[in-house]
Amino acid sequence: IALIYFDGWWRFFKLNIERGADFGSIWFALSLLDINIPKLDLIYLLLSITLFVGLVIYLLKLPSTPNLAAIALFALVIFTTVGKVYSPQYILWLTPLAVIALQNSRQLITFWFWQATEITYHLAIWQYLALFSDAKFGLPAGGYAAATLIRVIGVCTFAYILMRDLPTSSTAKRD
Repeated sequence: IALIYFDGWWRFFKLNIERGADFGSIWFALSLLDINIPKLDLIYLLLSITLFVGLVIYLLKLPSTPNLAAIALFALVIFTTVGKVYSPQYILWLTPLAVIALQNSRQLITFWFWQATEITYHLAIWQYLALFSDAKFGLPAGGYAAATLIRVIGVCTFAYILMRDLPTSSTAKRD
């Protein structure tokens, strides 16, 4: 599909490459904490390539191939974590893959921890945005930055637990 509709796909990636740090990204959170990353476009591109190459190397070294949902989830975690924006629909991309990628019931604890960080983030963004609408309440920038970083920790922790358990588990066996 991407080959047939290349212009549409490329437009999405081009916008992500060219945009500045925006809501929900680690880069925006860091900027709210007065930690500005020089040459963000270059850092974003190099970090993305490095993490995707690392993922491929990791997957090739596994004794068996994980299911497609796990591979897609890991790729999306990289994309959504190092991207320059975190759009609300990303959780809708990640969650179904995460549920399919679960290998055992012990991983549910980390899954629900991650989901709690997502809920916290989604409450935080609306409270942060309230400050821009003459509201008498709202979440200050530091609180929003903290919620963003907690969300990133949540999804990365979940991905790490899944990856940690892959070499010792069969992709077909579930408990």
